[in-house]
Amino acid sequence: MKLSAWARIWWLALLLASGCGPSAASYLEDGRREQGAGRAEEALEAYDLAIELDPNLASAYQGRGEVYLDLLNDPESALSNLDQAVRLDPQIAEAFSDRGFALTRLGRVREAMTDFNRAIELDPDLVVAYLNRATLLYTVGGDLEGALRDLNRALELDPRDARALSTRGNVYDLLGDSASALADYGEAIRFEPEFASAYNNRGVTYVRLGEVEKALEDFNRAIELDPEYPEAHRNRGSVYSGLGDHDAALADLSRSIALDDTDPRALSARGFVYTRLRDFAAALEDFTRCLELDPRFDGAYLGRAFAHDYLGNVEAAISDYRQFLELHTDHDEAWSVAHERLEVLVGEP
Repeated sequence: MKLSAWARIWWLALLLASGCGPSAASYLEDGRREQGAGRAEEALEAYDLAIELDPNLASAYQGRGEVYLDLLNDPESALSNLDQAVRLDPQIAEAFSDRGFALTRLGRVREAMTDFNRAIELDPDLVVAYLNRATLLYTVGGDLEGALRDLNRALELDPRDARALSTRGNVYDLLGDSASALADYGEAIRFEPEFASAYNNRGVTYVRLGEVEKALEDFNRAIELDPEYPEAHRNRGSVYSGLGDHDAALADLSRSIALDDTDPRALSARGFVYTRLRDFAAALEDFTRCLELDPRFDGAYLGRAFAHDYLGNVEAAISDYRQFLELHTDHDEAWSVAHERLEVLVGEP
């Protein structure tokens, strides 16, 4: 039976006065144990009790922040707790790293980088800080070499860290070193056989190499391990689309969008499937939604231009072809097709 708030305060006061009962440290350990088991509410309750007994216990606020961040997907609440943790004890490197991750999730990139730098200053051997900073460097800053240095350092400290291996695989893939990427994904899976993200990432590299069957095997395994993994559904759907299996592609891409309706890549990919099926109304809806989320998504302008072109919406098609050509600077086949269609529509020789 749960005690009311006042009853709990009275009971804690009685226990403290009598010199018996659990300590703040014991509640802190309870919170960590519940957190490790993935029981968010129980962990928060234990951390709350620790804070009631010791309002200056920075590590309890840090624990609360980690629960909100990792288990409840609530970076705002995480941030308020981690702010309190570093105010109470500005020497906890892990708290700065955690806060940096919360700030990253909130799009506050510069502040996040400051926190990761501070965490590493406080503890040069903190693997997670190097990993988090590397992820920020390559996903937001485009600094692949800087990310690689941080990941190499993280793996010097812990060669079996599956997340660091998988992330380094991503960087190698972006650098065009597919062999090294596949080697890192393989090691990540060897050390953590149920690491869905590593299977998904390896599948992406196989797609780039044209090894479609291997890619499908990895995407299937990622989804088997995590059925609510939107990126894996999106990637598998894109492969099915390339193979001409439109029904399977629509099922996967629609599932991806249902799980995460803020991913412009899934919307654009489904738009192209609808285009191939000549469902241009649905295609236009997906491309437009994609561009609302990311106004610089060049492929969506091309897809929407095709749909408008087919429907005879000449002015709209011209506008989208022009926008695509402005954003798509590579003079590849897609650029050539768009340029030719634009010349036809505007009547230029």
